[in-house]
Amino acid sequence: MTKYTFRKSKFETLGEGMVNYCDKDGLFFSRGKSIFKRDRDGKITKIISLYLNSPDLLLSKSKLYRRLTRSHINHILPVQDDHLLVFVSGKIYYINIKKEEIVYSCDIQGSQPIHIASIGDTVYYGQYLRDPNKPPIKLLCSSPPYSSWTPVKIFDDIRHIHGVFRDPYTGSIWVTTGDDDKESKILQFSEENFEVQFSLEGSQTYRTVTLLFDEEYIYYGTDTPREKNFIYRFRRGSSQLEKLTETGGSVFFGTKVKNHLFFSTAWEPSEVNKEDKVELWSSKNGREWHNSITFQKDWWHNKLFRYGMIFFPDGPGDDEHLWFSTMGTKNDQIIYRMPITE
Repeated sequence: MTKYTFRKSKFETLGEGMVNYCDKDGLFFSRGKSIFKRDRDGKITKIISLYLNSPDLLLSKSKLYRRLTRSHINHILPVQDDHLLVFVSGKIYYINIKKEEIVYSCDIQGSQPIHIASIGDTVYYGQYLRDPNKPPIKLLCSSPPYSSWTPVKIFDDIRHIHGVFRDPYTGSIWVTTGDDDKESKILQFSEENFEVQFSLEGSQTYRTVTLLFDEEYIYYGTDTPREKNFIYRFRRGSSQLEKLTETGGSVFFGTKVKNHLFFSTAWEPSEVNKEDKVELWSSKNGREWHNSITFQKDWWHNKLFRYGMIFFPDGPGDDEHLWFSTMGTKNDQIIYRMPITE
């Protein structure tokens, strides 16, 4: 069996920033609250800056300030022609690219959502609250001009929503939730009436953030500081889990480029997870997984200045490269690109 790994000579470092969205037309990325697009030929164009005022502009130049205040751009989503939907610093902006102007903005209900989904121009996100009283949690959606967000599902038995995903093979919406055993769920909904079509729930085994899809399986990594973490998959329509590999920490993010699958871990220290590194796991076939890359956590306080993490862009990818950014590591807020090879 040939081990699937990346050689360091294949790394390209493309400077400071965070990757946000990638498709065959190019990459949207951000530096602080400024948005840029890199086209397929490597030309970089600045789109817009979303600084609130001069002090915000000055302070946001600091990587540590952005980490402390959670003020980096979380999501950039192309919608309609020449428009973007941007999630940053407790707000959602609807932006006209050609005019370089904000068309509309509104507040995010809760903290920054971890993973959002779209079907056409309809966008979905789930509330991520930290309220100890556990109020009802909403799955929200909106369409242009994104001036209001409507609940399509309300949960009264979870702490928060981790991620919302569109299944590219069936068109259904999947939602992941946490954090206690009874709150940890993987749910599939119909788009028509948001009735539950399939669920896995009831233990830390189902506590996850990100789902990846292929024609036959759904893949995920567990996100728990209470137990060892693993990458799993289950066949569509089946509750039978296949344990694929143990990881060194909680799995937060994942992406799929062509048929290649990737998950990344975060350094979320606990009595069980003691590894002070973040890992990038990769698979060509879904069965065999390899820890392709590790980054050392930096020495800044883990909770104040964020866990060490590896972020992937939203979007289908460019079918040629794996793009990712780091945070809270010794290579902090840097953009990387690696070619995908068969």
